[in-house]
Amino acid sequence: MDGDPYDASALAGRPTVAWFWAPWCVICRGEAPDVAAVAARYAGQVNFVGVAGLGANDEMRKFVTDTDVGAFTPPG
Repeated sequence: MDGDPYDASALAGRPTVAWFWAPWCVICRGEAPDVAAVAARYAGQVNFVGVAGLGANDEMRKFVTDTDVGAFTPPG
């Protein structure tokens, strides 16, 4: 969301979950607490990558703040 390059090679060596979401998606909003909980439970064992799309940056940032999914720890 910040426009910074992402080095996908950092995902190597662990299973990876890619969660695709959009800020207007009510299903995504409903899934967010469970996704965040599973990501926290398996931190360090499984990579979780949230892939945002189809929305304005301010809407996507609000979704992340409202749903507390910004806590996905980047691999490294």
